[in-house]
Amino acid sequence: MRRLIFALIVMGLAFTSAKASTGNEVLEGCRLLAVTAFWPQAANSFRAGECYGVLMTWAREGRRLSGRVRSCIPSSVTAGQLAKVVVRFMDSEPSILNEDFTGIVIAAFALSWPCD
Repeated sequence: MRRLIFALIVMGLAFTSAKASTGNEVLEGCRLLAVTAFWPQAANSFRAGECYGVLMTWAREGRRLSGRVRSCIPSSVTAGQLAKVVVRFMDSEPSILNEDFTGIVIAAFALSWPCD
């Protein structure tokens, strides 16, 4: 099921014109965001910002998606909690790390917070 959802998302995102960041490129920034109570002042702070932007966008916009990729994240969930979910998903599925980071986020959210 996880692989099917992820495959559908990646196929849909494969046609974007800009070069998308991969899970590998953003993973360490997401790790910082997941464990740091303040904005990270480190070498990966750019990637933490990138992670934050993608997480917050899809936490809000996931409800607008349809089918199995739709997610319904409670408004009380913090950016740190979102990052922990995505990092855990990437750690559990290392074969996806070279895929588009946005697709990884959408898949992790859909699996963690499916809509009823």
